[in-house]
Amino acid sequence: MSGDARFRALCPARTGTARLSGPSAPDLTSALARLRELIETAGLDETATRAALVRVDELEEAVTADHPDLATMEEVQGWFGRRMPAFAGTVHRFLLGPLVTSAVAAAGDELAQEFTRRLGT
Repeated sequence: MSGDARFRALCPARTGTARLSGPSAPDLTSALARLRELIETAGLDETATRAALVRVDELEEAVTADHPDLATMEEVQGWFGRRMPAFAGTVHRFLLGPLVTSAVAAAGDELAQEFTRRLGT
């Protein structure tokens, strides 16, 4: 099973419009650790690995903030799309998975609607 397939199994894409009632911090931590592991074991050069891991750190801060930072989430997704397309789908699935969508939904309907507008479904 490829690394991306293993990550997909951990963070399935959200279906429908139902949102979870709250994020699971241990699951979120585990998913981010798995994303970091995929990057670290991808055989990238050291500079590219460091740059990608910095983006994952930014993503973690954005998702776990009291008020999730949609601009940063969108920027990180775009960065992977431009600079590391091999990971773009994995990052996109993470963002649209139940862990992140529940964190955003917990911050309110307005933010959840903006999240959907910016990042898609």
